[in-house]
This record gives sequence, structure tokens and C-alpha cells, in this order.
Amino acid sequence: MRIALIGYGKMGRAIERLATQRGHEIVARVD
Repeated sequence: MRIALIGYGKMGRAIERLATQRGHEIVARVD
């Protein structure tokens, strides 16, 4: 799955870590 993160605070970083562990791709980060 391709994921765009809106907000890169504590929750955004946690979501990024979990998503990459599960094989998903982070395609954009908007802070």
C-alpha cells in the first residue's frame, strides 16, 4: 500500500515505522 502521512509528529512517526515494518511504502510526508 502507498501511504501519504499528513502531520509528522509523534503519531506520524509511529505510523511510518509500523507501515514500513509491514511492507508499505510512504510516498509523501506533509507537516
